[in-house]
Formats: sequence, C-alpha cells, structure tokens
Amino acid sequence: MAGRGAYRVALYGAGLGLLALWGEGEFARYASAIGSVTWLTLLVASGPEKAALALIPRPGGPPLERLFTVLAALPFSLCAVVWLVLAAAGGPPAARYAAAAAVTSGVGCCTVLVALYRLRGRPLADPAAFLGIAAGYAAAVGLAVRPGLTASGVLALLVGVLLVVNMALLGGLARQRPASRRVRPARPAGLAALWAAAVLGVGELLSAASVSVLYAVFAATGDAAQTSQFYLLIVASAVLSAGWGYLLRIRQPQVVGWLRRSDAGAGWRLAGRLLGAVLALGVPLTAVLAIAIAWDVPRGVLGPAAVVLELAIFATTVSALLLVENIDAGGRRWSATVALIQFLTVAVAGWLLVPTAGAVGGFVALIGGELIKAAVLRAIVVRRARAAAVESHVAGPDTAGRDATVPPL
Repeated sequence: MAGRGAYRVALYGAGLGLLALWGEGEFARYASAIGSVTWLTLLVASGPEKAALALIPRPGGPPLERLFTVLAALPFSLCAVVWLVLAAAGGPPAARYAAAAAVTSGVGCCTVLVALYRLRGRPLADPAAFLGIAAGYAAAVGLAVRPGLTASGVLALLVGVLLVVNMALLGGLARQRPASRRVRPARPAGLAALWAAAVLGVGELLSAASVSVLYAVFAATGDAAQTSQFYLLIVASAVLSAGWGYLLRIRQPQVVGWLRRSDAGAGWRLAGRLLGAVLALGVPLTAVLAIAIAWDVPRGVLGPAAVVLELAIFATTVSALLLVENIDAGGRRWSATVALIQFLTVAVAGWLLVPTAGAVGGFVALIGGELIKAAVLRAIVVRRARAAAVESHVAGPDTAGRDATVPPL
C-alpha cells in the first residue's frame, strides 16, 4: 500500500507541479497525450493480472507464468518501439502520443509483473517497482524547473524509467524461475488462460468507460460547476476503490486456495450472501438519496453521502465478484456479462439524471449500475449454488479434505 500510495501521490502531484511550472499551454500537450491513452493501463494490466492470480495457484498453473509475462511485456515493447521510431524521425506530434502510450502501457506491464512476484512469495518487488516509478515522476518535476524541458521530454524521461523498472523485473523473473514454471503449458491451457485474461479485463474497462460516458453528459449540459464537483467526488471515490481493489488482488491467491479446498457450492453461497446484503441495504438507501434530491437537500450534504454509499456498494459487490470470477470459467463469463449490463444502466441513468441532479445525479447513476449488476449476478449465483447443492447431494456426503472456513476476503 505504501508503494502504490506513493505512486498515486507522485502521479497526481506531478500533474499539479507541471501545470504550475509550465502554464496551461505546454501542460495541455502533456495532459492531452496522457489522458487520451490512460485506458491502456487497464487494457494491459487488468485481465492478465486477474487471470494470473486466478490460474497460476491452481494445479498445472505455474507454467502459465511465462505466458502472462509475454502478455504484459508485449504491448509495452511495441509502444516503446513505435515511440523510438517516431522520435528518430524528428519528433512529430505523434511521437508525444506514442511516448504517452509507452508510459501507460509500461505501468500496466509493471502491475502484472509484480503480481507474478507476489505469487512467488516475493511481495517486496511490488513497492520497490512503484516507488521507482514515483521517483521518476518526482525527477520529471524537478527537471522541469529548468526552462527548456517540454512535455515530450518529460514523457521520454518517464519511458526511460519504466524501461529500467520493467527490464529489472523481467530479468529477475527469468533468472530465478523455478523448474515448475519452465515447462511449456499445454496448448488448451494456454488458450484458456488467454480467454480468461480477455474476459476478466472487460469489467474494469467498462467501469472506466461508464465514467467517461458521464463526463460526456456533463459536457453536453455545459454546467461547469457541477462538472467540477463531480470530478472532485469521483477522484475521492477512485482513490479509495483502487485501494480496496488492490487489497483484494493481494488476497486473491488465498481465496483461490479456499475455493479449491471447499465444497463446490461454498463460493456461490458466500457470493450470494454478499450480494443479498448489497441489495437489502443499497436499494432503500438509494431510494432515500433520491427522495433527498427531490426535496432539494443541499448538494454539499448529498455529495459526500452519495460517495460513501457508492463505495460501500462497490466494495461489497467487487468482493462477491472476486469469488465468482475465481470459481470457474462460467463465473468469469458471467462477470463480463453483468459488467456490460452495468455499463448500459449507467449510460441510460446518466443521461436522465445528470441534467436535473448534477454531480449527485451522476453518482446515483453509478449506484444504480452497481445495484442492477448485483441483482442480476445474485440471480445467477443463487441458481448456481442450488445446482451445486444438488450435485453434492447426488455425489454423497464424502467431503474429506474440504475446508469450509470463511475465505480471507
């Protein structure tokens, strides 16, 4: 948490520092390049990291480590090569965007590689790597104090830092790869791992896209004050939700182990209880929030309340999703399906609520998307839990070696 926290502080602090040093003109070149390719971090990191944490701890999973290493390093390598070619051609504006793509894909690559280190029982590589990236951002701001360093120069510096960090991580993985991880995985297992990485990346990409849709609605309304308020609220929510998501990733291998030791329906039943709690508390509290909006309760009070409610619903729902995604391939497919349903719900609710309720309406749209996702997912989970109970009854009472203790969520 210290390493990731330092990285986040450096990332946001560097933006503020560069804006103060450069002014709006040069900073806009930097921000537009980075902002346009931020999604690459999620594309590179989300699916492969979650898939690696789900599959490698299972029997036959260690040989998949090399596949996930390639999935992480390949996009970063391609972006870095494209940037070098464009920079050698004279540094056209496209080179700045290529450098930004290398930076964001490089962070995604680092995220996957440190997860592989954690699976080997070497968690300190995680904070070391992200503290190194944070130091790169700090160095960029320090060098920008001197006149002459442009947005392209800062991005080039960050690409260099990420090249060093990722090469060090790759070298460590290659030098100290255990024999169990040197075996080439069977082709079906490799294809299944690729499919899992693709499916597991859908949820976070659509979640980011839903926020982008809300920003588009705010832009259409032209209400600068409500747009700014929504930005502040979403930053507070994003920081806390990212921290919770990271803690769940740390515990994911232990959850996978618990699911393997438990009976077939234990994961489905626990996920159902979590989702039931979300609906039992989230629906009435959201109704209260909607009534408060209709009664013109001051937005300064409703905004923080909406953030707290959205975070509570998100934290519980994503904990249930962690179980669902790690039970079997069917659970991973359903996770992607409900993510699409959530995105469509947020998009429709945002167009209806934002023009009348502003920033709080945007958060009610996010909450509505989470609740619809929880309701659909719970229906699926309850059905799968019942099916597992029937199968267990038919198979008989032999549960030797099973462990039904609560997982380390």
